[in-house]
Amino acid sequence: MPLNMDADSFSFGVSTDYMPKNMNIDELVTLKSDILESAKVATTLFTESNPDFFINNNLGTAGIVVPSFWKRVLPKRLRFHMHDYCQITCLSSGRCLYLINNHCLDIQAGDILIINRNIMHSWLAIKDTRNTFITFNPDQLQTVSLMYPNYIELLHILYSHQRPYTLIRTEDPFYAQFKQIFLQICEEATEKRSFYQAVIQNQLILFSLMLMRTFLNVSHNFNQGKHYSSVIQKALEYISENLSTIVGVDEIADHLYMNSSYFSHLFKKTLGVSCTKYISFERLSKAAEKLRNTDESIVDICLDCGFNSISSFYRQFTKLHSFPPAKYRKLLRKDTSTLDRTGSNSIYK
Repeated sequence: MPLNMDADSFSFGVSTDYMPKNMNIDELVTLKSDILESAKVATTLFTESNPDFFINNNLGTAGIVVPSFWKRVLPKRLRFHMHDYCQITCLSSGRCLYLINNHCLDIQAGDILIINRNIMHSWLAIKDTRNTFITFNPDQLQTVSLMYPNYIELLHILYSHQRPYTLIRTEDPFYAQFKQIFLQICEEATEKRSFYQAVIQNQLILFSLMLMRTFLNVSHNFNQGKHYSSVIQKALEYISENLSTIVGVDEIADHLYMNSSYFSHLFKKTLGVSCTKYISFERLSKAAEKLRNTDESIVDICLDCGFNSISSFYRQFTKLHSFPPAKYRKLLRKDTSTLDRTGSNSIYK
């Protein structure tokens, strides 16, 4: 479900559908009972008509572990898509395989999967798989920032390319609290009682705070000291303003008149990620944005984002986004009417 990201009011989407959609079983005359419909469609209907939008997974050479249940039906080429908002999905029935950043995720009924925006992914599903999606813009969850120092920074990390996805299994000890929030959001969206949009926004903020508490390695007292908040805020501002030229952590520590080791410890303790890794992901995110939205050459983008080696840039970018920069740009810039960025898999429309 597409969102109006330019709207002043809070925007979200909630929908439930079968995966794959609109399938005519009579048309798939060669389909065996134990073969996935979506795999059959992916390999028969679109390979010739839109070859540029199929990706050779090369799962064996990439060292990706494919769950045994899916090995015999995974097609050689898959249709990938992305969307410019975050998506929370929960299977109410069936079984689904998601491919995200060179990871194969075997999703069972009840599992909750959060996919961040602008993350390439693909999926296959067994017959009669039913899925519920909640879509939202994380930038509209910043209303509690005055109460909690560093909330904005943690929100940025949580819903960035540093965490392409988060998977919550039904057997996880913290599953029940996330499922409860998910169901409450769905109920509010269905019944549309007074102030339901505000309630959903606050439920998504609560969902995000619980994700931070559970999945980000953040110190329990990260929001209890103005000194910590001030130092980290200055560090993040310096990184943002000097992203293309920063040499390393020592430079940032010197700027803040701090010991480098202590600064590195404080940064990771406060935000749950090392400063070096944070800088790398910020550069890769900036590069991805430029590939999507500008016509700059890949070499210029590489240098502008602070990479001093083309080979290193290609290697890191491909590892994060599953595709090399040129292919990534081609997928997004060629006939966007056929490359779905709205959250539904256009193969099955």
